[in-house]
Amino acid sequence: MQRILSQKITTFLLGILFIMGASAHTVDQFYMELYPEEKGFKAVLYADAAYCLPEYRGDDGKEAPDRSWLLARNDEEHARLRQEAEHFVRESLGFMLDEKPLEYRVSFPDYDSNPYDFYQALIGKAILRIEVLGAYLPTGGSLQVDWKDEFQANLLIDIVKQGIDDEERSILQVDWEEGGSQMDLGLMVYPFEVGQEVETEFTKRQSWFTFVGIGFAHIVPMGLDHILFVIGLFLFSPAWRPLLHQSLAFTVAHSLTLALSLMGVMSFSGKWVEVLIALSIVFIAVENIWFKKLHKHRIFIVFAFGLLHGLGFGAVLQEFLPTDRIFFPLVGFNLGVELGQVMVLAVCFLIFWRFREKFHPIRVAGSVIIALIGSYWVIERI
Repeated sequence: MQRILSQKITTFLLGILFIMGASAHTVDQFYMELYPEEKGFKAVLYADAAYCLPEYRGDDGKEAPDRSWLLARNDEEHARLRQEAEHFVRESLGFMLDEKPLEYRVSFPDYDSNPYDFYQALIGKAILRIEVLGAYLPTGGSLQVDWKDEFQANLLIDIVKQGIDDEERSILQVDWEEGGSQMDLGLMVYPFEVGQEVETEFTKRQSWFTFVGIGFAHIVPMGLDHILFVIGLFLFSPAWRPLLHQSLAFTVAHSLTLALSLMGVMSFSGKWVEVLIALSIVFIAVENIWFKKLHKHRIFIVFAFGLLHGLGFGAVLQEFLPTDRIFFPLVGFNLGVELGQVMVLAVCFLIFWRFREKFHPIRVAGSVIIALIGSYWVIERI
């Protein structure tokens, strides 16, 4: 009975929202159900399916398609719709715990059955259900949502707290503001220890591929200090063989300290690790200016700095990784880091090929800039 009532409430709210919205693709409001759990959360965003596609979004001249439009799509079109929908969600929707971003996974329950089972809206519009699964940080804190939509749509959040015999619902509206809107949801997460007992729906469904993506993201676009370090290595020796040796030494080193820090064998102050990482960037840049030829001890310096960067990665990864099962996540994370490094080096080689005849002044100027940025970070982090 409770489940039927919940479905009726959802259908009614969606019906009101889409009746109020325009029939063309200027959507005024999105509706999302949020189910908070003890160690994580699930959210279901009911999105206008065509609005997820760039060619429809914000175009007043295009009619809003109905559910039959969804059913008529072929496999290739459905694959693109899911891809664009996930991109839209990640651009528009974020969750934080005391303003620290939370990782989440996106899935599409409408595609779990054969044939596909799309939501039947009250007025027949093409609705796509987008499921978001996230895990809290073990430090606890207050849960916030971050919403931004380029065409100024608001977000209506229906918070559903599941009890033993009933459920409690409360509705909040996140109004559009230029640059994005943040709202505290009034949900407190209490600190907890990460271990075998932490088995949210999110952590159960994670795979090592998830951590490949996390590792890549912590290089491109989030790891600016790491990107500058890799560029510094390239500026001294723009050739694949020495770079491959240095990259291998760096990988072995940061994998070692990352594993040891995750297992609790090594522990250092995150602040001073960040300061030393900034100093490593300055050191590499100054070496590029001071020495004219690649010397043998360079690979040992890179190995030492790799140990340091591994501690920095450990501080990031241990926030959400259970310490009793680290092997596959660790492999995935390191692979993602390496893929990010390869992308940075590939871009460097493309630029080098164009300016290879004037590379020396570029090497000096680039190293000076990197040294200045690194020095600023040292002061700022102290």
